[in-house]
Amino acid sequence: MTRSLRVLAALAIAGLGFPVLYETIEAPASQVFGRTLVHGSGHVVALTFDDGPNDRTTPQVLDVLERDHVRATFFLVGRAVLRHPEIVRRMLRDGDEIGNHTQTHAHLNFLLTQRALGREIDAAQAAIAAITGRRPRYLRPPFGARDYAALDAARRRGLRVVMWTAMLGDEPPTLKPAEIAQQLTSQVGDGAIIVLHDGDQGRSGSGGRMYESAAANVLIAQLKARGYRFVTISQLDRPDHA
Repeated sequence: MTRSLRVLAALAIAGLGFPVLYETIEAPASQVFGRTLVHGSGHVVALTFDDGPNDRTTPQVLDVLERDHVRATFFLVGRAVLRHPEIVRRMLRDGDEIGNHTQTHAHLNFLLTQRALGREIDAAQAAIAAITGRRPRYLRPPFGARDYAALDAARRRGLRVVMWTAMLGDEPPTLKPAEIAQQLTSQVGDGAIIVLHDGDQGRSGSGGRMYESAAANVLIAQLKARGYRFVTISQLDRPDHA
C-alpha cells in the first residue's frame, strides 16, 4: 500500500471512530473535560426539568409537584424566562430550585470564543435574577455538550455544571406515562439525577414535551414506593442533603 493510500485509510478509520469517541467523552458521566455533578449519595433522588418554562406544560408539572410535596430543580432557558416570568415566580414560591440552561439553548461546543459562551450564560443569569432576585448556582449545558472552554466559562462565573444519571432517550411521544416512568426508574439508583423536559428548547408556540412531563406523577409515585426521598440539586450537592 502506498503512503497516500495508508494516509487515506487512516483518515477513514479515524472518521468512523470519531462518533464513538465523541459519544464516550460527551457521555453524562464523563469527566474528561473537568468535574461535573452527575449523582449524589444516599437514598435520595433529584428530579430536574429542562427547557422551560412553557406556558402549557410547566404549570401542570408544578401542580403535580405541589400535590405530591416534591421540590424539583428547573433548568431554565433565558428567552423562555422572559416570556413567562409569572411561572418562574411560582417556582420560587413553591420552593423549587432554578438553574441556568443558557439563553437560547445553544450547543456550547459550537461557541468558539469565551465572549460567545459568556453571552449565552450571562444573559440567562440576568433574566432569571431579574425575576427571582437570585442568580443560579448551577448550569446544565444544553444537549449535555461541554468542553474545556465551556466548563471554564462556568467555573469563572461560580457555576457548577450538572449532568444526569437518568434521562429518556429518543423514544417517540407515543409512549404512555407508565412506560416512560419505567424506563427512567430502571436507570435510578441512590443519588440519581433524573431529567424530564417541560419545554422545547425555550421556543415559543410549542407545547413542550408533554408526553414526558405527563409521566412526572407516575414517576414520583414509583420512586416514593421504593423509599426514595426527593431533593433539589443544591441539597443533593451537600453531604447532609439538608
